[in-house]
Amino acid sequence: MPTPNSVGIEFQAALNLHQMGDLTEARALYEKILRKQPNHFDALHLLGVIFYQTRQLQRAVELIDKTIKINPNIAAFYSNRGNALHGLKQFDAAVASYDKAIQLKPDCAEAYSSRGNALRDLKQFEAAVASYDKAIQLKPDYANAYWNKSLVLLLLGDFDRGWKIYEWRWKKDDPNFKNRNFTRPLWIGIEPLKNKTILIHAEQGLGDTIQFCRYVKSITALSEKVIFEVQPALVPLMKGLNLSLDILAIGATLPDFDYHCPLLSLPLAFQNIGNAAISTESYIKADQTSIEKWRTYFNNEQFNIGINWQGNTQAEVDIGRSFPLALFEGIASSPKVKLFSLQKNEGTEQLDALPKGMVIESFGEQVDSEGAFLDTAAIMKNLDLIITSDTAVAHLAGALGCRVWLALKWVPDWRWMLDTNSSSWYPSMRLFRQKKADDWKGVFDEIESELNLLVQKNGWKDENSCSKGAYFLG
Repeated sequence: MPTPNSVGIEFQAALNLHQMGDLTEARALYEKILRKQPNHFDALHLLGVIFYQTRQLQRAVELIDKTIKINPNIAAFYSNRGNALHGLKQFDAAVASYDKAIQLKPDCAEAYSSRGNALRDLKQFEAAVASYDKAIQLKPDYANAYWNKSLVLLLLGDFDRGWKIYEWRWKKDDPNFKNRNFTRPLWIGIEPLKNKTILIHAEQGLGDTIQFCRYVKSITALSEKVIFEVQPALVPLMKGLNLSLDILAIGATLPDFDYHCPLLSLPLAFQNIGNAAISTESYIKADQTSIEKWRTYFNNEQFNIGINWQGNTQAEVDIGRSFPLALFEGIASSPKVKLFSLQKNEGTEQLDALPKGMVIESFGEQVDSEGAFLDTAAIMKNLDLIITSDTAVAHLAGALGCRVWLALKWVPDWRWMLDTNSSSWYPSMRLFRQKKADDWKGVFDEIESELNLLVQKNGWKDENSCSKGAYFLG
């Protein structure tokens, strides 16, 4: 018989491993404890949490349900059960689980914040903001609640409040947001930049850099010298901004500067300046020689469409955004249409399992060998249309001014806002939205219908897919 002390020592060891991120060893220890004491509810609960963290969501719910049967009076059990139910897109059930956690522990800020996320995905936005506010009231330094609230405010177009609390991202316990701790001060539009050097540094993903590098042009008009630090793979592409600035790779030795600003803090900086109008005309140029080189791949008698269907499935932000390649089958069946894959890395394996008769052309491994998206940009300038999921490909197409159709999930990323088929960021982009959660078929039915109309138009090859304009983006 195991002694309580020996099990306690094993549980503490498992907990330490869990907190350090060693989920494999922590799971093995929790399971060992449960073989000895099947009703050890703490081990059972945390094993369920590990299954949640590894996206085995149904198993997580099952384990936490067992935990609750053993001990129904612990708020954390219901809160974490709500997280797993949320991951399964059982939003109403998730809210009910969070409510039970709050009933047991009225000061449970974590449950209120997570509850706000479930309400957001039910499109109950006012209730979501109220839930975040309650979490912040209970825990005034709760960075996750501020962050979640900022994303809803931006989604609703409330840029005045949204950009301000978006700055809480640096206080999140999240490896995607690492404060650089520069010795020079942060600039967010307060101090004048005349005769000063400013470092603008990229953050988050490649798509974020492509989307927000548009602001750098306005910075060059304010500052004596601008240093733009970006992901190493994007340095060649960023030269297509055609701006007078120094473009450096993250990790390179930085010259001296007077101020720094994270790239996605620039909207707040311009808001503080009182100049929120950012031009949305195409702002990245593809290399003309490369455009000419790739032109030989295309038959001008066909409607040439580039497609992209999957992001990084290991990233939490991608949950619900990708869709199966097979959804393009109806489009591929049109005799006037030819599809070209713009997909890289994860997702390309679907090209080997196409429905019978479906043909998609690929460009080979030589694409983008000299830098991320360099060849892709040139290829896009030769295409008649790009259809894509919400990935960096969408931002690149929009930045180039290419005609691009973006397929969006039920509650999209904040930057696409709500209830419109156009984008304030990219005039050449059209948005196709799910009318209900997970309904990609409905999205592609609409895309096929619109594509048929476009293909049937006389002179569609001459249509200008690039438009210009300025929008107040906050």
